Amino acid sequence: MQKGILALSAPLVVSFWFRSAFAWIDPAFASTLVNADGESMGDASLAAIGLTLPFEFLMVAFWVGTSNGLTSRLAAAMGAEQHAKVEQLKRAARRITWGMNGIFLLLAAAIWNFAHSFGLDAEVANQFQIYATIL
Repeated sequence: MQKGILALSAPLVVSFWFRSAFAWIDPAFASTLVNADGESMGDASLAAIGLTLPFEFLMVAFWVGTSNGLTSRLAAAMGAEQHAKVEQLKRAARRITWGMNGIFLLLAAAIWNFAHSFGLDAEVANQFQIYATIL
């Protein structure tokens, strides 16, 4: 039995719903944070979340673009019953995935090491360093 387009797209839809849920939950949680002295860090935490948005969009663009391109190529190779090409694309997908993981780990390391060099308020820089690196 063939799956319909909705059944095939369901995992992607669910993953985007969860990503959107984080976009709601993160600011709500961050606004309640306090430092060791009991003072609110909400504003600094919210600013740090805002600073990470370009990096988040960059990662999503890389992953979705790569996924769409590979899916298209795999579908064409499968449709043409080019089994060797399918295996080649699967190997390439693994290399690309590991490569992107490496790039994003290097970006996280750069943010961790240079967050205080961006001219940000010290508390915002601390929060950006933590949030962006984890993202």
